[in-house]
Amino acid sequence: MNRPVTLQEILQAKITSLEEMAGQLKDLSELKRNIADDAENLPEHPERFRQKAMEHKRDAFAALAAKYILEEVVVAARTKAEQIALMRHYVLEFGQEMRRKAKLSDSLADGDPQKWEIDEDGFQASFVVSTLNSILSDVAPEPPHYLSPPSTAHPTMARRLGQVLS
Repeated sequence: MNRPVTLQEILQAKITSLEEMAGQLKDLSELKRNIADDAENLPEHPERFRQKAMEHKRDAFAALAAKYILEEVVVAARTKAEQIALMRHYVLEFGQEMRRKAKLSDSLADGDPQKWEIDEDGFQASFVVSTLNSILSDVAPEPPHYLSPPSTAHPTMARRLGQVLS
């Protein structure tokens, strides 16, 4: 007989999965960068390989960002209700961050050196929102009529996370 899966077990499994994903993406990024450096053996243009390597590295950082939120904040909450409230809070916070970054990116010229970094930050916020929403859809499919930050929330988590991953 299968026992019900708890939210804590789901969170731990997601943390493990994100950690493994980040490691694999970092390894893939390094491999592609090394291949690009050895351009004579490349079937494609080396710059395209370098770009893909950067994308894998970006994806790895996004996975680590989501893992950090789950591990350091959500799992530490005392009850399932607090964990769900925190995940909803961070969906809102990172969703707002994602929209701010998209708006700022759209206002910059394609050649602007800040555009790439802003796009990367927006992608990380998007990945966190997607990860948390996927968990919430499994454990709390009914969204509340209103969302307010729980008393244990950290209102500047997006900024703190940027500092941790830098």
